[in-house]
Amino acid sequence: IFNTSYEHNGGGDRVYYWGYFAARYMMEKQRDKIEQMLTFLRAGDFPRYQALIRSWDNHMDEDFERWLRAIVNQQSKKSMS
Repeated sequence: IFNTSYEHNGGGDRVYYWGYFAARYMMEKQRDKIEQMLTFLRAGDFPRYQALIRSWDNHMDEDFERWLRAIVNQQSKKSMS
């Protein structure tokens, strides 16, 4: 989810599109992790923030993929009706 940049893994398109979906997924499905991240950011504790993001690694990838498929399916059903 978070392994993206302008230079690697898809460039600008992925940064914007996946950034939107990553943020939406985190707000809908991983709110506790967002709150923990915000605690570090608000305190200006950037080393702990960066360590937290690194600790997430790819642990949410499968859940993100399921969530994204559900979003795509919902959009497909809406466009068919």
